[in-house]
Amino acid sequence: MAGLRSIAQELYGRPLSEFIAARKEAAAGAGDKELAGQVKTLRKPSAGAWAVNALARERAELVEEVVELGEQLRDAQSDSDGSRTRLLDRARRDLTRQALDEAAELVEASGGSFSDQAAAGVEETLRAAMTDPDAANAVQDGLLVATFAANPFEPVDLSEVVAIPPEGARPRTRKKPAKTGPTQLERKRIEAAEATVAKARRKAKAAADELESLVEEREELQEELADLRKRAKAIEREIADTERALDKADTVADRAEEAERSAQEALDDAEAELERLRNG
Repeated sequence: MAGLRSIAQELYGRPLSEFIAARKEAAAGAGDKELAGQVKTLRKPSAGAWAVNALARERAELVEEVVELGEQLRDAQSDSDGSRTRLLDRARRDLTRQALDEAAELVEASGGSFSDQAAAGVEETLRAAMTDPDAANAVQDGLLVATFAANPFEPVDLSEVVAIPPEGARPRTRKKPAKTGPTQLERKRIEAAEATVAKARRKAKAAADELESLVEEREELQEELADLRKRAKAIEREIADTERALDKADTVADRAEEAERSAQEALDDAEAELERLRNG
């Protein structure tokens, strides 16, 4: 006869939409009144909890990476190793994104939908698994009924989030990386960071060269502008002199025109007098 834990493992592995019917069927087939009562009390998991349980079952190595990365982060923080902590924190974000993508695929494959609320719950729960060993054991046990968040000031209270308490610490499938050197994950992060720095340096060099060229061009334009301003001032002076000469010429021309009119009038008068005398 199956025990409560094995029944729970089978139940929590079913698609979420089948949970209620499967629990009723399991209770009916328990063969023991007390066990049947215990099965009936097993709570239906939330959508986020189901997704975390699915990761623990179907993507166990990925969840193991999450837990191990949490251990490395705690070690780095304990050693006050800021550089290593920053590298591991970036790895944590990448691994969390990967886990969320995998969770979404598992949920959709089961016929469900992965809402933003469920995704947020999964992310909080995985973060808790990275910060608290008991939370990590609960996540890897795959019998969550609710997602949860870590408390930075005290251990995570798991009493309301697991269907059945975990059976103690789960054995690690990988050894904890030695502190004598960077892990493979850290080396990849370092290589990526070095490539990013090299690219940034190239961009900075190109920008510096372009700036130098622009500064030189600006200086040349400033010199050309200063020369043009000098020439403009000289032209302005020349224009002023020409305008004054033109004004003077206009005055002289006006006087000459007046003198010409006066002379013409005198000539006309003289010719008229002459004509009169001749005809007199």
